[in-house]
Amino acid sequence: MSWDPVTQKHKGFAFVEYEIPEGAQLALEQMNGSLMGGRNIKVGRPSNMPQAQQVIDEIQEEAKSYNRIYVASIHPDLSEEDIKSVFGAFGHILFCKLERGYGFIEYSNKQDKDQAIGGINLLNLGGQLLRVGHAITPPNAIMCPTTKSAMPTAAVLAAAAVTAKIQALDAVTTHPTTALHPNFAQISPVL
Repeated sequence: MSWDPVTQKHKGFAFVEYEIPEGAQLALEQMNGSLMGGRNIKVGRPSNMPQAQQVIDEIQEEAKSYNRIYVASIHPDLSEEDIKSVFGAFGHILFCKLERGYGFIEYSNKQDKDQAIGGINLLNLGGQLLRVGHAITPPNAIMCPTTKSAMPTAAVLAAAAVTAKIQALDAVTTHPTTALHPNFAQISPVL
């Protein structure tokens, strides 16, 4: 959170960095306009990194060639088999991998993927509301096997990460309170 050094009060915004791009994307899609602390919040990508948008757009475009979804807010007591049994109702699952409260599921076709997103998003499972959306991280970049080539995507992700790191260091030097990364989402109240 950002504090004003003179008034010692919160400036009304914060930056959140997510472990993977899907976390930031779900925050953008599902949290913008929601009520928090009695106020509507605005969630958006940081405006001081316009160069990151091209990389984000390329990754999202490539993601359309996979039938993968991202699932967040998975109760820690649920297993991959539990998740497969719930999501399997929407179609044939090729791959399911969970890790620390989130996971990826790959369907054999786009229709099953789209039905799962529409049918399970915000489902209360084990006392937690599942957040489900399109996976944007290419399968080979995190944990999922695929038959497609790993090199172009891995190279793009590596280059984006290195570029973002350098730009974040530059931003800290020039604007210490606004250093950002493409996996950040800026959250501020709507005034």
